[in-house]
Amino acid sequence: MKRIYLDWGIISNLKKKEYADLRFFFLSHKDRLFFVYSPAHLDDLMRSEGDPRLLEDLEMLTSLVDDHLLAFDKKEVKPYRVAPSRYYVDRRKEDPIKLADYGNLLSSLDLSFPGGYKIGSKLKEVLQSLSFPIPKVARSNKMWSSLLPDLSANPSVLDIIQSAGLFVDKMQDEGNYYKNY
Repeated sequence: MKRIYLDWGIISNLKKKEYADLRFFFLSHKDRLFFVYSPAHLDDLMRSEGDPRLLEDLEMLTSLVDDHLLAFDKKEVKPYRVAPSRYYVDRRKEDPIKLADYGNLLSSLDLSFPGGYKIGSKLKEVLQSLSFPIPKVARSNKMWSSLLPDLSANPSVLDIIQSAGLFVDKMQDEGNYYKNY
């Protein structure tokens, strides 16, 4: 049996009329073709939150893959039996990592090191102490200010990382943000 991993762009297009023959071929040959999905498919799907086509995409994914999930676990990819709809519900409950909270993320590293060594706090301290002045020309550029929102007049390296994190978080959370950018 051939294992097939389709990119999300292909899966979401299979529901279109012009790809009906390909969709029929895939679905009618599932006895010889083994389709799998990954967390990346759900990440792509979740970007469509609020779009009425989301359920159609989830149904298309489910019709292809049944419950065959491949996910990275520690150091290797492992197979799991989880229906996409169930996995989608579970993923929605997760709190996403927010890059704008990078300073807090660094501080949380302190709990990971034995002997009470506070590597995260030290790294945060260093990043806060390094100044990174941005020229006025760059600051006045609209695209630049969108990329690095809410920066102080004399930002630190940590400020820049967290500001860029705001941009990335908006790209992930707001479906049309990238179009406006």
